[in-house]
Amino acid sequence: MQDRSISIGKSKGVPLRLDIGPRDIENDSAFAAISTGGKRPLPLTNIVEECRNVLIEIADELRLEQVLTLKM
Repeated sequence: MQDRSISIGKSKGVPLRLDIGPRDIENDSAFAAISTGGKRPLPLTNIVEECRNVLIEIADELRLEQVLTLKM
């Protein structure tokens, strides 16, 4: 079921999804699932700033992908 929600999220344009479970809270982290691929831990202590940084990275990657596509 989780894979289905990921594909639905991608089709709706969800660039970043945070997975936070009880163990993550104990470890003071969340996992960021990134639409351009990959998953990585983010510290909960400054989660807003970390999410901003990831969103900037995603936007930069998508812009670069668009430029490369237009050059072809």
